[in-house]
Amino acid sequence: MIRAVPSNAADNVYCTLLAQSAIHGAMAGFTGFTAGPVNGRHAYIPTSVIIKPLKKPFPFNYMSLIYNCFFM
Repeated sequence: MIRAVPSNAADNVYCTLLAQSAIHGAMAGFTGFTAGPVNGRHAYIPTSVIIKPLKKPFPFNYMSLIYNCFFM
């Protein structure tokens, strides 16, 4: 973790949970994953999900956007 403030007890607990999750996954034979929180629970996240590119925004016509904002 990279932080701009000194660590506290919660950071210690969080890092311990991440380390334990990673070790459990490795000992279970999983590869190509990272451990992290998902919706408040610790999960194994595949590396392919982490490195896939973000979806590009839908291209739209600027004039149709202006028309819909002012004339509809």
